[in-house]
Amino acid sequence: MRRCRAESLSGKKYELLKEVLAENLQKEFTPEAFSQSFLQLQNTLGTIHSFEYRGELKTPVLKTLVWKVCFRRTGSDDSVIEQEILFRALIAPVHGESRVIGFGFL
Repeated sequence: MRRCRAESLSGKKYELLKEVLAENLQKEFTPEAFSQSFLQLQNTLGTIHSFEYRGELKTPVLKTLVWKVCFRRTGSDDSVIEQEILFRALIAPVHGESRVIGFGFL
């Protein structure tokens, strides 16, 4: 679950993401929405340079998984700009299987 989600972000692979999404999120977060979100991230923050799983937060019922994601882009003066942001995925049992029921950057 952890690896699948992170790889989908770093490699722009919607099919990896879809495998772990709850059904209602699959309908809401379509391939087009995924591509648009990915493009907005690239335009704003740059490309994903690295990601690192940071752990699971203690929460009742849900699993809250957190990654540190490093973006890299080129500044107007041709300098390299890196920015780190936390990413969170909420995991819950859905019909007996663990599924992502929410996610996003913090």
